[in-house]
This record gives sequence, structure tokens and C-alpha cells, in this order.
Amino acid sequence: MTLLNVDKLVMKHYIQYWGEPIEVNKLDWPQEGGLGGSFRIVKFVPQADEKRIYATVGLSAQAMPARLPTPNDAFEPRAELFIYADLETNSLIELLTALVVYPFENQTFLWTRQTILGKSPVTDHSKMTSVYITSPYFEEESFHSLHINDHHIQMLWIVPIYESEREYKIKYGWQALEELFEEKELDIWSLQRDPLV
Repeated sequence: MTLLNVDKLVMKHYIQYWGEPIEVNKLDWPQEGGLGGSFRIVKFVPQADEKRIYATVGLSAQAMPARLPTPNDAFEPRAELFIYADLETNSLIELLTALVVYPFENQTFLWTRQTILGKSPVTDHSKMTSVYITSPYFEEESFHSLHINDHHIQMLWIVPIYESEREYKIKYGWQALEELFEEKELDIWSLQRDPLV
């Protein structure tokens, strides 16, 4: 199956749950590391209000460099990323682009329960500088992964967080952070929320 067909199936998967996209941004992979071609950041408005979902299409076309610590050494981590937003901003396109390139620049992979420290706020409207990667709990279970031929593609929810929340996760673990999200009723759409710790 060609890479283009994989991208089409990922897009079809999104449309099934979120409707037609309102914007598609085509971006080039960096040439370093033998990458090439393009990927997309797609914007959806799944509800009748101003809320947005920004999502990648094309990250899963190639396996990330590092392997997951599983008994099956042949398992190649493939994923697509998405982020909820309560406002429209090109900063999220830049954030997702940086995250798409991140595993290939750092010879690693992106998966659930990880945090990544950023160098600057995730948007011009936010003081959050880090992200937490988790499962898409607020989507139907059938959305969580996509199987194309022998490839398992995981849909990963990118949650912007404050550095204090990232430190909390490092100190107490991912379960404690997710329990904190639930206890404090995290507004999953807000890019301007207050820190939870």
C-alpha cells in the first residue's frame, strides 16, 4: 500500500468522527535523516461552536526510529497526533510540526504517558510550555487506533501542560497526573487555563 493511500485512510478515519476538515496545511519533511516528501496538519471544527481540532496526517507513513519495549521486537511505532483548541492559532500548526519531526531528530518515538518539555509557550495566548501525550479518552474507543495492512497506527492526544504539571507527572507518575486532570475537571479545550498544581 502506498504512503498516499495510508494518508487517505487516516483522513477518512478523522472525517468519520469529526466531519470534513476546514483547512489542510501541506508541509515538507526535513531532508535531514533521509526524510522527504510531505505531511499535513489538518483543522476540523467538529461542533457548531468555535472549538477546533488540529491533527497530523502523514506521521504514520513511516515508523518512528526507536522501538517500543515490547516482547514483539518487530513492532514499529506509528502514530498520528491531534490537539483540542478553544481558539484558532497557527502556533498549533508549528507545535504539531515540531512534534512530527521530534522522534526522527532525536532517534526516539512518541507514545502514551510521555511528556516533552518545550522551549517556549505552545501558543501566543498560553503560558504552557510542555505537552503530555495520552490516549484519546474523549473520543469513541474505535477512534483510538487504525489498522492498515500490518501497521498499527495509534492516535495520540497532545495535551498542553504547564512545567509544574510536567514536574508533578515526573514525581508522582502518569496515573497521578491523569487523576489530577479528572479531579480538577481539566478543560480539554482551553489553551489559556490556569495551572492545576
